[in-house]
Amino acid sequence: MNQYIIPPPDLPMFLHKNRPEYTLPQLITWANKEHRSRLRYCAKNGYYREWKRLNDDYSPIRVLAEMGGFRKICSYLINNLDGWNRLSRQERKFIESAYRLRDLLLR
Repeated sequence: MNQYIIPPPDLPMFLHKNRPEYTLPQLITWANKEHRSRLRYCAKNGYYREWKRLNDDYSPIRVLAEMGGFRKICSYLINNLDGWNRLSRQERKFIESAYRLRDLLLR
C-alpha cells in the first residue's frame, strides 16, 4: 500500500520548527490511526497475506518513519530542546524509535 488511507496532518513547517510539543503528538496519533486503518482495510477486503504482513512487520513507528519530511522535522526538533523537553516520555521514545528505524531503512 503506497498511498495513505488517512492523509498526514497538514501542518506548516514553522509549527514543526517552533512548536514541536504541539505537532509531534498529532503525528503520533496520525501514525496510530493510519496503521489501524490499513489493518481494517485489509481485513475488510480479505487481503489475508497483506494483513498478516502488516500485523507482523509493520507498526505505527514504521508509518511515521516512512513519512516524507520526517527527517527534516527531527532536525528542527534537535534545534528546539525546549520543545523536546515538553514532550512526554512515551512520545520521546516513539520519536526516537521512528528516527532509528528511518536510519535503518535508508541504508
